[in-house]
Amino acid sequence: MPYPFHGGARLRRAAALILATLVCVSAAVAAAPSSTDDARGGVAGGTDGLPADPTGVDLGTVVGSLDARIRTERAEAAAAARSLGEARARLEAADTALAAAQRAVDTLVSGSRVLATRGFLEPRSENGAPVLPLTIDAATGERLVAASDRVAAEAERRSAAAVAVRALARRAEAATSEAEDAAARRAELLEEAQRRLAEELDEATVAGDVELQAEVKARRDELVAILEAPKRAAARKAKADAAHKAKADANAKADAEAAARARAEAALTPGPTGPPTGGHPAVPCPGGGSVTVDGSLAHNVQAMLLTAWRDGVNLCGGGYRDRDQQVRLRIQHCGSSEYAIYQMPSGSCSPPTAIPGTSMHERGLAIDFQCAGQPMSGRSSPCFDWMAAHAATFGLFNLPSEPWHWSADGS
Repeated sequence: MPYPFHGGARLRRAAALILATLVCVSAAVAAAPSSTDDARGGVAGGTDGLPADPTGVDLGTVVGSLDARIRTERAEAAAAARSLGEARARLEAADTALAAAQRAVDTLVSGSRVLATRGFLEPRSENGAPVLPLTIDAATGERLVAASDRVAAEAERRSAAAVAVRALARRAEAATSEAEDAAARRAELLEEAQRRLAEELDEATVAGDVELQAEVKARRDELVAILEAPKRAAARKAKADAAHKAKADANAKADAEAAARARAEAALTPGPTGPPTGGHPAVPCPGGGSVTVDGSLAHNVQAMLLTAWRDGVNLCGGGYRDRDQQVRLRIQHCGSSEYAIYQMPSGSCSPPTAIPGTSMHERGLAIDFQCAGQPMSGRSSPCFDWMAAHAATFGLFNLPSEPWHWSADGS
């Protein structure tokens, strides 16, 4: 049952925490740096100056040191950039969690009528805390305390995430600046070395000092080698990349060809037929046309047609036909009477034709083959010879009375 706020110490703590949340958390959130805070003012510089006389030092060592510094700083910048992206994602998640926690407090405050609409900062209690005209129960007070604690915790996590974002942004900027500074000093060093060597060579030439000329030219050749090193390295990398790509392309091509061969081999390999499916897909003939059969025979028939074509034998023909088609054939081959259509033995028809309802063609399990577009009417054709040698491998068997008729069980 609701009771006045000032009637319980626990509820006084709830109210104090709520006020602290409403007043302080917003200020903390506003003061916490945003993920878009500018990272200017990071650490910069800090590298040694150039040698006073670049021609009097081991240029290879000095430039090598600068190159190593450039690589290190660029790697550091890249790593910091990756970490910065992750930190920004954490900051965004923290913003979302903090907003959800604050909404929970707002909902409890609104639903419990914790804040009155007038004069909620007066009067004050003996210790100076505001006394609010509240009407909340103990359970609501506990929820408000928990929600307020969650807001404070989420605000702390959000603040830590924002600090991490700022630090990583400064770190990435500093590393980038160091790399750029080292690259600039490298270029300055080499430019100054070129200028001084040119002056020394001119002086040695004027003085006729052949030995000095040779020494300066040797140092100049060293400098040229240093200047050309990045180009050579880039050329080597480009060559290696091209070789890697060529190898990858060759491997991909080989894999594709192997896959194609495997598919082709699988297409030519017969498999188990299984029970009839009742579906009747059309199987294309390599020489044109198609044969419609039950789905249980489709793969094997396709494999057989392709294998025969590869062996120089052009097979196709007629497979599935529905009952109406079978009736029309009986009329054509047997006669139009009721007896001729439905009772006359198939051998009495010319050519023999099964009674409607008994034909394997009506189930899609038989094929009347053609050889190169012509009926396979005899047993002396190359097509029949090929079928006699190979058809059983693909699950088809001949009806002895009809050279053209092959079915799943020879009927």
